[in-house]
Amino acid sequence: MTPFLKGFILGLGTIALIGPVFFTLIKNAVQYGRNAGIWTALGIIVSDIIVFLICFFGTSSILEQIKSEPIVKFAGAAILLAMGLKFIVRPVLFDTQTVETSKKDYLGYFTQGFLVNGVNPFVFIVWIGFITIGRNNYQTTDLYIFLISILLGIFAIDLLKSILADKIKPFLNPKSLKLSYKIIGLILIGFSIRLIIYGIGDYL
Repeated sequence: MTPFLKGFILGLGTIALIGPVFFTLIKNAVQYGRNAGIWTALGIIVSDIIVFLICFFGTSSILEQIKSEPIVKFAGAAILLAMGLKFIVRPVLFDTQTVETSKKDYLGYFTQGFLVNGVNPFVFIVWIGFITIGRNNYQTTDLYIFLISILLGIFAIDLLKSILADKIKPFLNPKSLKLSYKIIGLILIGFSIRLIIYGIGDYL
């Protein structure tokens, strides 16, 4: 498999990462239309590019070194636990009725996508993982092709979410949203417990 194809498939695979970024994109696309979703996706991909550059050229080696520390595992577990409990206790529900929007609002959707992705610590963790995979398998030009194709895959899947948002409206009723958030919350809590176990194991 070529570096481009492997990276692009990994980027498309981020569709399985359901969290604040996913729901912000879907919410804007459903409530305010396809263009709102596309501008949110643009904000997300610009944020991803910045995170990628930070991890690749700046702090990736430091983060890779400290992520094995027990305290980092406990901190990560606390974040996951807090997010999991929030998803279960206070699920975010939104109106599926499309609202008219104007071009002057597009910067706001872009900013939402940029911020909700950029302040998410798991985005940094995911990119460190992608970069580690790339460096372990490719060098020089192939490495850059692999990583850039991941970005293209992420942007492609986010655009697809925006375009197909209307198709999933029937599944976004309050009952299904609450169930989805509870499932996601339980998964996050499960990962939190796993990190705690690993952290305790580092001390033993």
